[in-house]
Amino acid sequence: MRGSENPLKTTVSTTLLSSATLAAGLCVCVTSNAQSTPQQKPEEIETLYISDQYSYDDNLFRLSESADLSDPLNAGIVSRDDYVNRLTAGIGEDIEIGRQVFTVQARAQDVRFSENDHLDHVAGNGKLGWDWLMTSALSGTLGARYTRSLADFANSRGALKDILETMSYEGSLRYKLGPRWSVFAGGEHTKTEHGLDLRRADDFEADTGRAGIQYTTPTQHTFALEYRVIDAQFPNRLLDPASSLQSGDYEENGALARIGYTLSVHTHLQAMYGYVERTHDDDPNDEFSGDIWRAEISWQPRPKFSTKVAAWRELRAYVDAESDYFISDGISVTPSWSPLRQLSLSFALAWEEQEYLGFDPIDPTTVGRVDDVFSGLGTFAYSPTDNLSFELSYRAFDRSSNRDIRRYDAEVAGLSFRWRVL
Repeated sequence: MRGSENPLKTTVSTTLLSSATLAAGLCVCVTSNAQSTPQQKPEEIETLYISDQYSYDDNLFRLSESADLSDPLNAGIVSRDDYVNRLTAGIGEDIEIGRQVFTVQARAQDVRFSENDHLDHVAGNGKLGWDWLMTSALSGTLGARYTRSLADFANSRGALKDILETMSYEGSLRYKLGPRWSVFAGGEHTKTEHGLDLRRADDFEADTGRAGIQYTTPTQHTFALEYRVIDAQFPNRLLDPASSLQSGDYEENGALARIGYTLSVHTHLQAMYGYVERTHDDDPNDEFSGDIWRAEISWQPRPKFSTKVAAWRELRAYVDAESDYFISDGISVTPSWSPLRQLSLSFALAWEEQEYLGFDPIDPTTVGRVDDVFSGLGTFAYSPTDNLSFELSYRAFDRSSNRDIRRYDAEVAGLSFRWRVL
């Protein structure tokens, strides 16, 4: 058992922080009133849009500089770099009925590769929900989400197409005990499936439950205590007794404290501190416990300029490789500036150290892996009208590692437009 210096993943439950960036698809979401409102005529809001992005990726398969394309594991790679076109159509609808608000959004994306056209696919994501308000004291949410995308090559080897599908169902409720105190509870079921047979062992399911209490001060500062339980399984791992492959199933328990504090009219702080424990049925030596924390400061000194600085120590995993989890110590800065109504400029810079603790699907014998990951994103957006916008973006990645196979750097540049039809 590792010492308490190895904190557990803030995992699937809190926000699926391990999520890798996913392509778009079918999407449905919900927003609801937080306060009691009088009965009124239902209001319907529909939005239909079309967008297209053309981008260049100089290291599509996230290969290290020393990678040999003649290696059988890299069979099928036509070119390291590629041009990618993403054509997207989306629609959204908000329906407000009295105290309830329902939102349905759908987005579909056709993805085409210039050189590696065996990767062509249709992507999608979706979210359907109902934010309900029964009385001025009792409210809650119900929702379902779906995402379909191409799995990130940073967590696999070769050029085979692996379509990743993620589904989740969630619900929550909150009851106000008075003007200051409230109790809350929620649950979520998450399921991830790989389309590639070689990666079906990484299919993942998790059930999450949480409950807590919150206090809100007269000046709207918030303090909350929460207890969380996660039961996770990898259902397609058929283990050979002579194999080094582990089932990966685990149970996680965590106690968290959260605070939301407005330091000034321009500055807001959000912070979380917790202690979590994770236990594995098949290997007691892989049980972990420790502290996790996260702090974010949002600062908006001017209406046209804002920035957010975040620092954290969390246990994370990429959504397509949940068993290969790691301790993440990192920091990020995300400034944005809008000098004119039609123009906006934003940046996102992040660095994190990843200390891997879990099972590596590429190399099961790997232990002690440590990566340093830097990422940067810059976007320039121009909207000549309310219905039309253009965006120029540049993204860079640099991952160093004590495992040669895991080192890579990549640059992605893209130009896109979006036209709101309705």
